[in-house]
Amino acid sequence: MKRAALLTLLAMLASGPAAAAKNDNFTIFFPADQNCAKFANDHAKGETRAWREGNTERYRYPPGAALEIGWIMGYITAANEHAEGAENFFLDHWVDNITWIADWCRAHPANDLLDAVQALNAR
Repeated sequence: MKRAALLTLLAMLASGPAAAAKNDNFTIFFPADQNCAKFANDHAKGETRAWREGNTERYRYPPGAALEIGWIMGYITAANEHAEGAENFFLDHWVDNITWIADWCRAHPANDLLDAVQALNAR
């Protein structure tokens, strides 16, 4: 999981400017153009699915949504790590959760992707 979070961070840094959302305890970095309208549009352009090959999890998602989904997975990983008694709800229901976020974003296109992920995490 730490490797996935590191790869996500590196992808974000390589992608250009980043925005930051300040909460009471820490700063959350995310790609500057990550709004719900963009994610919902990117998500609609392809298939999202997960499957196993032996002991390996495989994922397919729309290429335009790769950066957003990487950021989402990194954010949820950190939230899982720091929550008491947290379960890995995200990975167990990966496709459902990405679809839920895309649907939330379609309903709230003016919001940031961060708002959608926090809404998922609060469910």
